[in-house]
Amino acid sequence: MPNGKIGDHPITDMLVHGKHPFPADMEELIWQLHAANPKFINELGDDPFYWEKGWKRWRGRRKLKELLAKSVS
Repeated sequence: MPNGKIGDHPITDMLVHGKHPFPADMEELIWQLHAANPKFINELGDDPFYWEKGWKRWRGRRKLKELLAKSVS
């Protein structure tokens, strides 16, 4: 069960613990999304675990950009 420790979730690792589990461009999108509306992070589901492993990052970038556009409209 997640308890906020390093390694529980890649998004928390990045936002809270200062880790860098994703490429810089994805991290920037995540930071922008978090700043615009932190609740949208919940819509990422389990995808960040795949991105952390390098899987389907192109989909991740697209999803992050879509959520970011939705968060500012």
